[in-house]
Amino acid sequence: MVIFIVPDLAQWTVDDVKAWLLWTLRQYNLPMIHMEYFNMDGVALSALSEEEFQKRAPEVSLGITI
Repeated sequence: MVIFIVPDLAQWTVDDVKAWLLWTLRQYNLPMIHMEYFNMDGVALSALSEEEFQKRAPEVSLGITI
């Protein structure tokens, strides 16, 4: 699967964030997460701390460093 999004995270839309999340989950064979917890653009995604990300996606946070 190939995704076409701009490399600059500051330009990512909500749809870009969701596309990247889905690609990452599939690419690394990770369990599905609740996508509604990531209803944010790239700026908001990049502002999440590791702890905040893990709270939103506890299914994939064990043993994964972001």
